[in-house]
Amino acid sequence: MPPYAFSWDTTKETEGSYQIVAQMVLSGQIVASAPVTIVVDRTAPTIVSSVPASGATNVSLSDPIDVVFSESLAPASVSASAVGLALGAVVVGTTASLGTDGKTITVAVANRSSLALPGAMTETVAPTITDLAGNAFAGASWSSSVPLWVDLGTVDGGYPQMVLDAAGEPVVVTASGTLLVSQHATATTWTGIPSPTSATSQSSNTFGITADKNGDLFVVWRDPSGLQLAQWTGAMWESLWTSPGDGALPAIAVNSDGRPFVSWNAAVAGGGEQADVASWTGTDWNPYPGLPFGVCDSVPCRIVLDTSDQPVVEQGSQLLRWSGSTWTTPVGSALAGLAIDGSNQVLSVQDTTTQLQVVALSAAGSLSNYVPVLNAAADNISSDDAPQLAIDDLGEPVIVWAGRSAGAAQINVARWTGATWDQNYGALTPAQGKAAVVLAQGSIPIVAWEDNTTASLTTHVAKSNH
Repeated sequence: MPPYAFSWDTTKETEGSYQIVAQMVLSGQIVASAPVTIVVDRTAPTIVSSVPASGATNVSLSDPIDVVFSESLAPASVSASAVGLALGAVVVGTTASLGTDGKTITVAVANRSSLALPGAMTETVAPTITDLAGNAFAGASWSSSVPLWVDLGTVDGGYPQMVLDAAGEPVVVTASGTLLVSQHATATTWTGIPSPTSATSQSSNTFGITADKNGDLFVVWRDPSGLQLAQWTGAMWESLWTSPGDGALPAIAVNSDGRPFVSWNAAVAGGGEQADVASWTGTDWNPYPGLPFGVCDSVPCRIVLDTSDQPVVEQGSQLLRWSGSTWTTPVGSALAGLAIDGSNQVLSVQDTTTQLQVVALSAAGSLSNYVPVLNAAADNISSDDAPQLAIDDLGEPVIVWAGRSAGAAQINVARWTGATWDQNYGALTPAQGKAAVVLAQGSIPIVAWEDNTTASLTTHVAKSNH
C-alpha cells in the first residue's frame, strides 16, 4: 500500500556518484521514474592551492587572493568570517565570494589605505566551511609578507614614461642610446618589445608616449630625418603618418577616433625655438597656429585632449588650451603635469618652494585652485624632475614628486581623498628623480623612477599596496 519507501545504508557503499531509479508494474508494464543522482561523500574538502602561498613575499593586495579546494563547497558556508585576514594582530576587513567552479573562494580587502604596512598577513580558513555533503573542512592558517610597495622589477634606461596596456599592465618606455620599450609580464618580469627606432642618442628631449582608449601604445620620437610616429599592433610597429615636422621635446595624445595630436619645440629662423601643435586629419597634418613665442619647458612635455578633443599644452610654465579657433591667453606659473577631470577642466601642478598646488584651467581659460595646497617641498634633483599628476576614478588628484630626506633623493606620492592629502604611501628609493605615474584599476599608483646610482642607467617600477 502507498506511500512507498526504501531505506539505503550508504555507509557500506564506495564513495562516488550513483543513479537511483524507482520502478513499478502497472497493467503488466514496467514504469520507471526519472533517474536521481546520489553522491556518496564521506571525505572532507582540502585546500589544493592558495594565492598568496604560505611564506610568499612581495604580495600585492590588489591582486586576487584565492583559495582553491579539492571539491565543490556549500555556498552557505562561505563568508568573510570563514576566510579571514589579519595584519599582525589587527583583523582586516574583507569580502569573500565563491567562484562559479564552486571550489574557489576569492577574498578582497575592503580598505587597503587603512592598513599599517609593511607587515605579516595571516590568512585563516575556518572549519565551518563544508562541502555539498556537509563534510567539514579541517581548518588551516598560513602567513605571507605584504610590503608597502610591491616591487615590479627594473628595466634598462632612464627618463621613464609609462602607460597601461589593454590588460591594465604597465608599459614603460625609456631611453638609453635608443628607445627601449618594456611590458610588465608578471611579478618582477618584463617582456621586451622591439624598439620602434634604431636611431641613437635618444634622451629625455626626444620622445613621448601615450595609449588610446583600447590600451594601444603610440610613440613619437626624433631621429635625424625629423619627428617619427608609430603604433604598436601587438606584433609590430606600424607607422601610418608622415612626419609633422622636426624639433625637440615631442609629446603625443590620441583622440577618441585614434588620430594622433603632436606637440614639439621647433627651431625658428633667426634662432630660438617655438612650440608647434598639429593633428592628423587622416591624410595630412592640421596645424594649430597662434601659440605665443616660447617652448614647453616641463620635461617630459605633455599634450592632452579635453572631452571635445581640443588640445591643451604647457608652454613657458603656463597653460594654454585650444578654444576651437584660437589659443586661450597663457595663465599660471611653474606648472608641470597635465590631466583632464570629468568636468573638462585641465589640471596641472604648481611647484613652489614649500608647496604643491593642483590648479584647474577652465574651458574659458581661467585658472583656479582645484584642491587645497599640499605642504611638501619638491626638489628639482635635475631639470627633468617636474612633479607628475594623475586623476583617479573618483576624480581626485594623485601627485608624484622628487624630494630629499636627510640629503638622500626619494620619490614621494600623495593623493587627495576629498577631505585631506593622504601622504602615507612612503618614499621610493634609491632614486634620482624623473618619475612617471599611472593608476591601475583606476586608483592604485604605479610609479616608475630613475636610479642612476647603479653602474648603468636603470628604471625601477613599483605598485602601491596602500
